[in-house]
Amino acid sequence: GSLTIPPEATVIVDPPRGGLHRHALTTLKELRAKRLIYIACKPVSLIRDATELKNTGWTLETWSAVDLFPQTGHVEVVALFTKP
Repeated sequence: GSLTIPPEATVIVDPPRGGLHRHALTTLKELRAKRLIYIACKPVSLIRDATELKNTGWTLETWSAVDLFPQTGHVEVVALFTKP
């Protein structure tokens, strides 16, 4: 079934390292929410998903890298997307 949320809602996703599953991307494309916060543990996956999201009306407004594990080479990226 489809997911129904109010248009003023903010959706938060925190996908695994491989990025969003194609079904999740399809759902996000159809949502009427105005804001999407994407937490990425692999920046390359975020870039791939951001391209898909952009093609369906989402705009990447801003992003920030967060180093939660300074003893490793991994960096989290938090991105804000909006939809008119």
